Amino acid sequence: MPITRGHVLGALLTLFALTGGCAPGGGEPTEWEETEEGEDELRVCADGPTVKGIDVSYWQEEVDWQAVRGAGVEFAFVRLSYGEVFKDPRFEENWARAKEAGLIRGAYQYFRPEQDPLEQAQLFLDSIAADPLGPNDLPAVLDVEQTDGLSNATVRARMQVWLDAVEAGTGKRPIIYSAAFMENVIGTGFSDYPLWVANYTSKCPRLPNGWGDWVFWQSSESGKVAGVQGNVDIDHFNGTRAQLLAFASGGAAQDPGDPQDPPEDPPANAPVNLKPADGSHVTTDAVTLSCDPFAGAKSYSFQIDWFSASTHTWKPYYTYSTTSPAKTFWPVVEAPLRFRVKAALSSGSSDFSAYSTFAYGDSMLP
Repeated sequence: MPITRGHVLGALLTLFALTGGCAPGGGEPTEWEETEEGEDELRVCADGPTVKGIDVSYWQEEVDWQAVRGAGVEFAFVRLSYGEVFKDPRFEENWARAKEAGLIRGAYQYFRPEQDPLEQAQLFLDSIAADPLGPNDLPAVLDVEQTDGLSNATVRARMQVWLDAVEAGTGKRPIIYSAAFMENVIGTGFSDYPLWVANYTSKCPRLPNGWGDWVFWQSSESGKVAGVQGNVDIDHFNGTRAQLLAFASGGAAQDPGDPQDPPEDPPANAPVNLKPADGSHVTTDAVTLSCDPFAGAKSYSFQIDWFSASTHTWKPYYTYSTTSPAKTFWPVVEAPLRFRVKAALSSGSSDFSAYSTFAYGDSMLP
């Protein structure tokens, strides 16, 4: 049955009654809150001064952004959607008015691992297309709070798909929002991404394993700020306003490296005649990948990478398995792409082919 906005609203009212921003609501302690003493060695304090911010969603109803700015709030994150099926009805309003009021703004998407990560990324990119991230806007945020019953490995893989797609689409390395209770799910492989940690405490925040520092800290879900009705999440940037602006303008900063060169010589036992051909340029929305039929093939695996200009490296994009030697897809990244193919046989598989690298959209080959 198609999911309607009414269904989603009903679920949200059940799950997130009276909440605001990223955090859950209710009067009982949550995973974000302190329930016991100890573990001070896992806490990380700010390096020095901090900058105050808030995060909001439609639960805060209409926000008076001029009053918020007048209350000394320097930045704000606004919710863009709950997965791919529920677009926050106040996103466009909050996104535009926060900027008009002079706040440094950012947008976050509540991640649903069970839903297609590329579709969620595409919704994010489409929603900011008319007013994209500028030099003073904060990087996109992936809000990771649940597994949807999937394995940790699957959640991580789908997180990476979203992170790669949104980084390619915005030019800034995304922020990950999460909390210590998710550390076993997230693991330690995302430490290169800036952390926005949720921990409701008067102490310094407790971090998930894998990070040694935080960039943003959500310290409360029950703050009071002029211009916002009821409670609102309170956030802090780890630094000064000047450092916050520097972070916004350099949100994609990573150590540059050399692109990973594909193998020069094609394997002998592998599919051939890949299209789009190596060195070509595809300008249509849809891309059809293909190779010559391989003798005895039961299926084909198309492995696709995209080139990140910010890190100057190739990154995994997606792997498609088909029974046909052709696959059509619609990239959500406007970047150089490369792909290779192998065939599954009755016993074992062929070698991977050599890569075919092509420019997509307005991108240029590296």
